[in-house]
Amino acid sequence: MKEKQPFFSIIMPVFNTEKYLSKAIDSVLKQTFTDFELIIIDDNSSDASYTICKNYADKDNRIKLLRNDINLGVAKSRNKALDNIAGIYLTFVDSDDYVELDLLKSVYNKLINNKIDLLKYSCKEEYVGKKDDLKYSKICQMENCFLEDRIKIQKQILDMEKIPLFGYLWNSFYKIDIIKTNNLFFDENCIVNEDFSFNVKYVSYIKNLCCMNFSGYHYMKRENNSLSTKKQERYYELHIMKIKLFLDMCNKLDNLTDENKKIIFWMYTRYVYSAIERNLDAGNLKQIISDIKNDSLYKQFLAVNFEGINKKAKVMIYCLKYANNNILLLLIKFISLVKKSFPIIFAKFKG
Repeated sequence: MKEKQPFFSIIMPVFNTEKYLSKAIDSVLKQTFTDFELIIIDDNSSDASYTICKNYADKDNRIKLLRNDINLGVAKSRNKALDNIAGIYLTFVDSDDYVELDLLKSVYNKLINNKIDLLKYSCKEEYVGKKDDLKYSKICQMENCFLEDRIKIQKQILDMEKIPLFGYLWNSFYKIDIIKTNNLFFDENCIVNEDFSFNVKYVSYIKNLCCMNFSGYHYMKRENNSLSTKKQERYYELHIMKIKLFLDMCNKLDNLTDENKKIIFWMYTRYVYSAIERNLDAGNLKQIISDIKNDSLYKQFLAVNFEGINKKAKVMIYCLKYANNNILLLLIKFISLVKKSFPIIFAKFKG
């Protein structure tokens, strides 16, 4: 007899997260809505992560447990998991985060009454110290809406990314038919942003977008344990990809308005600052800044009118546009000092 199709498929990639893994898995298995499958894929962990997963899988038949023979990285692991999903809607949970116990029920009530192609929901960022003590939390929230007009969907995507809430996988519910029909997978060449790239590809196939203000995901940001805090050789290149994708998205709908330019190039400003900050110790720092300022995107940035922005943004934009490189570097070094020495203050200021 054919097994009943689960409503939700949930993918959880795992790599060396033994300390946080049980909380993540429990938050899924204890959901008030129970019609789901949990696909856990262990990326050849060297700690006790796989053993923990195996213990759960032996006790709960909703779990499909996969394991890589060698470490493949998160993109390849997610692709392997995609080959094993059987549900109607797909979402993701990271193995060092956790979700509210009524998440699936809250989302199901939206999905069952509407033919929704993509649902995005809100989250709670939780900043945790080196001793796993909660230092600060922040709600990242969008308003409830249901959109079918492509121009409005596009504007909502830009507004979400300002928070930011668009690029993540874990606050998304995808229609699996759209993924399978269009053969959508993760770009295995991406070090970061493979989630953002997947979302951009996916939204090109949607006819509607539903957003919820429900903060059902706990995004744990731990000191010295995040890829976003580390030096990345291709950080600028990969994040500028986001800007080009947004510009392309707007141009295709003839919707590159002054307001949309302002949103996109404020993101660009933040990416440039982050790219330089991550390379403050590099011997070729002057060349990095020169390359950024000689790029065609920088010339587009110079032409944008940023009226109506806040004081923090005004200072950052002004320095990037008009200050000499020494003044720009001084500001970035100050930001870096705050980020490293006072991460919670930095988190509040950034928000």
